[in-house]
Amino acid sequence: MTFETLVPLRLKTKTLGVISLKTGQQVTLPDEAVRQLIKKVPQKIKVLKEKPTLQPGIWCEWLSPLFGKCTGQVVSIAVKGYILTNHSILGPYDQVKIPVDWICGVYAPSQIPN
Repeated sequence: MTFETLVPLRLKTKTLGVISLKTGQQVTLPDEAVRQLIKKVPQKIKVLKEKPTLQPGIWCEWLSPLFGKCTGQVVSIAVKGYILTNHSILGPYDQVKIPVDWICGVYAPSQIPN
């Protein structure tokens, strides 16, 4: 699990010893270690969302400022930070370029939500 420090921190871990972290530094640790850290200092760290694995053929769900919650199948990775997808509102043959940051769910074709 990846988290970001909100203040400077010194962590003591079993495997890595003492780690000094700066404000805004992003760190990836085992899930259990991050859960324990959240219990000890919840106001000093922020857990970051994992970026979804995007590839052509999978389905994604995103929140559009104009259309609200939308679904579509990923057609291609257009440019860094954007994907090209079919759009549930405009129809299956219209493709749109959306920012990856809008994505709130990624599904295999067999797991598409209703």
